[in-house]
Amino acid sequence: TDAAPCRSIAYGLGKLETVGGGMLHLGVGTFTQSDVNTNEPQGLCRRIPSHTAIVGEGGPTDKSLIQAYERDFVDAQGTSYASCGAFVAIAARDDIHFQNLIFDGNNQAFTPSPASCADASNLGSECGLISLTGGCTDVTFTDVEIRHSMMSAVYIRGTDEERDQSAEGIQFVRCFMHDSGDLQIGPFDHHIYANDVINFLVEDSVFTRSAGFGIQIQADHHHPPPGMEPAFASDIIIRRNLIVDNGKGAGGGVYLLNTTGQNLLENNVIARNGGDGLRMASGVSGWTIRHNTFHDNDAIGITPTQYPFHVVSAFGADASFVNNIFTGNDAVFYTPDATLRGDTNILVGEQVVAGGNLDMFTNTLTT
Repeated sequence: TDAAPCRSIAYGLGKLETVGGGMLHLGVGTFTQSDVNTNEPQGLCRRIPSHTAIVGEGGPTDKSLIQAYERDFVDAQGTSYASCGAFVAIAARDDIHFQNLIFDGNNQAFTPSPASCADASNLGSECGLISLTGGCTDVTFTDVEIRHSMMSAVYIRGTDEERDQSAEGIQFVRCFMHDSGDLQIGPFDHHIYANDVINFLVEDSVFTRSAGFGIQIQADHHHPPPGMEPAFASDIIIRRNLIVDNGKGAGGGVYLLNTTGQNLLENNVIARNGGDGLRMASGVSGWTIRHNTFHDNDAIGITPTQYPFHVVSAFGADASFVNNIFTGNDAVFYTPDATLRGDTNILVGEQVVAGGNLDMFTNTLTT
């Protein structure tokens, strides 16, 4: 309460856990937190109970800042490392809400901790500054900034040993994610790396300067191990976002893999990404892609003969494109075995259409 405030975030969460959840208000200021690898009492790892909201009390320019320690690991020789585990980790929990906060991974480009990152080259597939695992449901991020992660900013996984189900009802609204990933140890780290998600919403947000993709969504367990039901990625909405200047390592704008159901990519600006503006790999179906602007996406830092980056790479995908604008891109489509439909898309300027369906472009403008 205001009369008797908690001494730390973890102390407040501990109080909420004893009563089955509630709301934790954070005052304006900086809260320096430990992460999963140090296991110190003030850490947030696995301490957030279901049915909990963490709300910052500041305004748009003075949000509550939750920041990782600058140096989280020191070896016997005194060498400082930046730990690679999530410092906000939620496993098999439901109904959790973050609002009006800043999460700062404090990535100072230190050497990754060998204790926490046995395979540092694979950070993007297993780590996130914020990690949601075990099929969490109804977790929302509203007016949240996530920055300076050494790995992916948010990593989501559904089916695992803790809970055999997809993650459902995860939402990102008016979020700002920037400067995720480290080219030395995680060139495929993304702002959002979502596996096995259903009813997934990303809207009115900004994603910029990641090592990998701005957003990657996939069904990672559509061929599950024995004894587990298949998990899926479906019913996804990505709309009114600015997805720019990503792919510093080997990524781009948006990457979709093994997604089904009724999905929508709408009213986004996807621009200046180092690789594909949109990549759709095998098993992608049910997507309507409309009213987006794709401009100045290219393959900066990538050998084009090795990686055929375009605005849209569609490997066996089934999708509909309507009323999109393509301008200033290196090339528009690379579509082996894909079924792409649509009309009234606009090509502006001289752009190569490689393997795409020219009937989709009823309005072609040259400059």
